[in-house]
Amino acid sequence: MEHSPAGTDIPCLQVAKEDSAFSSARDTRVRIIHGIRGRLVAESTLSIRSFPFCGIVNSFTIRAAVNFSAGVSMPAHRPLAVEKSHIDRLIDADFSLTRLVYAYITCAAAWLVFGSLVGEYAGIRLAFPDFGVHPLFSFGRLRPIHTNVVLWGWSSLGMIGLALYVVPRTCQKSLSSNRLAWASLLLLNVAILAGVVLLANGVNNGGQEYREFPWPVMGLYALGLLLLAVNLYRTVAGRSIAEIYIANWYIVAAFLWTIILVGVLFYFVGSGQGTVEALRSLNAVWHFTNFTVAHSHITMYGFVSFLIWGGIYGLLPRLTGREPPHLLIGVHFWFALIGILIYGISLMIGGTEQGESWISGAPFIDSVRLMASYWLWRAVSGSLMLAAHLLFAYNTWRMRPRSRPMQAAEPAGDPA
Repeated sequence: MEHSPAGTDIPCLQVAKEDSAFSSARDTRVRIIHGIRGRLVAESTLSIRSFPFCGIVNSFTIRAAVNFSAGVSMPAHRPLAVEKSHIDRLIDADFSLTRLVYAYITCAAAWLVFGSLVGEYAGIRLAFPDFGVHPLFSFGRLRPIHTNVVLWGWSSLGMIGLALYVVPRTCQKSLSSNRLAWASLLLLNVAILAGVVLLANGVNNGGQEYREFPWPVMGLYALGLLLLAVNLYRTVAGRSIAEIYIANWYIVAAFLWTIILVGVLFYFVGSGQGTVEALRSLNAVWHFTNFTVAHSHITMYGFVSFLIWGGIYGLLPRLTGREPPHLLIGVHFWFALIGILIYGISLMIGGTEQGESWISGAPFIDSVRLMASYWLWRAVSGSLMLAAHLLFAYNTWRMRPRSRPMQAAEPAGDPA
């Protein structure tokens, strides 16, 4: 606990003593406010510099005392968004960036629903092999469609949409070229659609997971990323502030690395599981089993998707002025969380038993039979995640831009 210097009283108590001669409660509150402002500069600055956390607590306590003494009520809850900054008023003025960001997020949500439908169908086929038999619907074609769509369509477009919000705002400058960003969106969607058609017809890049799109398709996708990288770089270079936010360095670097190393997926979470899986004794059991499928979903879905959802729910209402019902956001969250937990746990257990069956030398069909119940849980958990994605698509629609931009609030003047 922080103590006041010897011979001095706590500012609130000292000011209260000095105000004892005032009979008016209003005059007392005014004296308290002005007294604390003066004493805070003299006494609290040292404590803030020497003990940052104590200083922050003291400042908050003093401010609360001022508000209480002056009859100012503290807010009962946080508002949806903080007061708008200069760039937010620019966004409200032209409204074009709002439509652009929403278009990227809408396309990402659409690809998420499509990729989830493909993954759900593939999971059902594992549990019920005779369901919907057709060459176009074979597991060997559905699996790469599912993985590539959720990576290049959902995750990538979702993160790009958030980047198109973050970079202009942190640079305090409008996006360099909205038309170039729209052209990039068109190229990316055309590339994904072309890749899906080719994969459905058996044309792929070979056994490279998440990179099965043929090189002409990836070249078109890389062109869209290149245009985005140039657009964001020009925005950062033309910023109206001297500093460059660290977030912008990462965003620009991410685009550049994606262009250079197309198809390389960095796992930001799940490294612990991957490290354990790399041990020779455990790798002999888990390699090529459904354990690796659980690992990829925990890293790709459990980290990346939840991160994007949090960014969308936090930032998109600030742009559009519309927020989905909190109940639906909660249902989306819990469906997705319970779904990925059931999915990951069931396939990790099943994958372990599958690997042990292979090591024991049992017939391969035995490992297929023992996986039947786990694949059923995979289908059930996939249904939960699909329901969550449909809710997310609906929530995205609820956050759509208004038909005309909202009038930006006038900045409050400085207090007299």
